[in-house]
Amino acid sequence: MTIADPVVTQFLVMFEVRQLTAQQQDGTLCVWCDQLLAADAIDLGGAGDWRPHSCPACYLARKVWRQTYFDWLGHTERCEYCARNGCCTAAYGHRIQHEQARQAAGKPPLRCGACLRSVQRADLVTPLIYDGGPSAPLLMITHVRACPTRRPA
Repeated sequence: MTIADPVVTQFLVMFEVRQLTAQQQDGTLCVWCDQLLAADAIDLGGAGDWRPHSCPACYLARKVWRQTYFDWLGHTERCEYCARNGCCTAAYGHRIQHEQARQAAGKPPLRCGACLRSVQRADLVTPLIYDGGPSAPLLMITHVRACPTRRPA
């Protein structure tokens, strides 16, 4: 059994681990893919009867998803071009890496957190951490400029 990186694990448990079955809670099944766990399972922490674990593939996919999001966010916060114009080519590269990581982690395609529309390849979007109130911050993607208006029916 492997003990996971505590910073990554805390993040993944906060944002990714929701309602679990009894077998997921006791570490018998992976919290994400329901696979029966082997000796190489990743311990996600916990105490008492709540001992969530992950298979290495699911843990790695979510770790990469998390890292690509924060790489993209960090770039947009530091890049003067992104601050002035909304998106540079490096930011777009980070976005593509994040979209690939999302897909590998089994997550749905990007949606704008403001207008809830699916993000199209040509849309200028940026990552944003929104203070979601009492539960936890929300990792969002939003359009750089005003969200596209809905087309008339």
